[in-house]
Amino acid sequence: MTTIYNYSLILKGMNKEFAKIEFQELWSLYFNEKIKLKQTENTLFQFSSKFLIKSTHKLLERLTFTNFISLNIYKFKTIEELKQNISSLDLNKYDGKYFRVRVKKSKRTHKAKFTEKLLAGVIWDNFKKPKVSIDKPDV
Repeated sequence: MTTIYNYSLILKGMNKEFAKIEFQELWSLYFNEKIKLKQTENTLFQFSSKFLIKSTHKLLERLTFTNFISLNIYKFKTIEELKQNISSLDLNKYDGKYFRVRVKKSKRTHKAKFTEKLLAGVIWDNFKKPKVSIDKPDV
């Protein structure tokens, strides 16, 4: 069974069509996979891929019209829902690797009740040897 990864992407608003083309073409170049960006808000897009991108991937250096890319693991409304979702994941392959959590707010979520520290704490509790790196995370 192939794992499908869901991503969110914030493009620069000055020329969204050009930004979409840039991202799709570079993704195709680096991963040999065609993706379709679905617009969910003004500059917020989502897409799915069979590839997991690392924070050190060369593609990220080439993006000119992309402000942000993130991997969507789960949607949740309470910390308890997040804890249940994370406890069902097999995190062994990430144990001992550096991670970081970023909260990006949009117009719809500008009053987010979850802080990066709170979310990182939930993840931290699920690792045997947790490590955090703000500058160069592995995950």
